[in-house]
Amino acid sequence: VAHKLSADGWIVLAVGRTESKLIETRGDDSYIHVQSGDMTVSADVKRVFEFAGKLGQLARVVHCAASFRSVNLVDATDEQIDSTANDLRMTLLVVRAAVKTRAVEVVLISSFGGIPSLVLPGSTLYSASKVAMLGIGVAVRQEHPNAKLVIICPAAVDTPMGHQAATERTGTGLAEGVALSASDVAKAIERGLDETNATQWV
Repeated sequence: VAHKLSADGWIVLAVGRTESKLIETRGDDSYIHVQSGDMTVSADVKRVFEFAGKLGQLARVVHCAASFRSVNLVDATDEQIDSTANDLRMTLLVVRAAVKTRAVEVVLISSFGGIPSLVLPGSTLYSASKVAMLGIGVAVRQEHPNAKLVIICPAAVDTPMGHQAATERTGTGLAEGVALSASDVAKAIERGLDETNATQWV
């Protein structure tokens, strides 16, 4: 997604906990910058937004927070539940910081798993974080009607997490040709930003 957006003229700041993964994501793309940080920590969120401001006028924040955990709720460990709660905390902190930064457009990457009618057994924890993200986005739109906030709800995406989720469900991974590409998601982001407070199902 980052490479497609940079190819379309975005200056991208990729943020995550693990610097080595961020550097791997960046590759040799000079339009992608990286900054490690734990976005469940308020001080790190503030530091990352300040760093983004140094790169130029911060125009957009694209946020995706979730780790797929294929487990029934009764079998979930306390650590897995805490991790899901941290996904929610991360979304709240990032969206709060973005809305406070006036004139910033916000894109939330939810999921088909965030649509109640499409939730599958064994996805309670994952869907909890994605349903919450959908609710946060809709509520913030109402609280701040002048803010530009787009919600993207993609189906399976051809990423390591997408393959992990499919393998845990089916034992065989993603079937060839059925998953969205990262480029498809990037196009949905750009399409959503061209509309007014859109919710994109892709």
